[in-house]
Amino acid sequence: MKKSAEVRFIDAAIEDLEGLTKKNLHLLRSLMKKFLYMERNPMVGEPLLGDLIGWRKIKVGDRHWRIIWRVIIDSDGHQVIEVAEIWAIGARSDNEIYREVRTRLKTLPKNQNTKSLEEVVVILSKVDSLGSDKKSTQEELPQWLVEKLSKILKLPIEKIQKMEPQKAISLWEEHISKLKK
Repeated sequence: MKKSAEVRFIDAAIEDLEGLTKKNLHLLRSLMKKFLYMERNPMVGEPLLGDLIGWRKIKVGDRHWRIIWRVIIDSDGHQVIEVAEIWAIGARSDNEIYREVRTRLKTLPKNQNTKSLEEVVVILSKVDSLGSDKKSTQEELPQWLVEKLSKILKLPIEKIQKMEPQKAISLWEEHISKLKK
């Protein structure tokens, strides 16, 4: 698939991703899918207004997460996407991400060194694997859910440990919905 633009990250955005890698592997995967989509369609998302004209946002996951970026043209005439910020903002009405972008724009040097998406994936793979079994899924699942799947649904712990969080939740929801019938 042909890229229309190159996604590049400032160091602060990479630090955001490193933090997310440790906290929420599922969200990180959703973000990575958005970055790949942005490479093909750099003008996706919504344009920002006010003092952030020229910047764009795209919602990720449960819509409480945002990616803020701008599309620039490099010296060779190619579009480059600079991902300036990735942040959890909680409720959609909370403006924390936009305050953070403004702060970064004011405090960071104008010519930030950036890294490509490929370089960022390598960095993140050193922090934690993006899909390997280095980190047990059981750590990501709430203990109560592990216990319910094991004791009530009689699933082996080994199977639960390999399960994606969404799959575990779906299994429990299916069980609950059958009880209500």
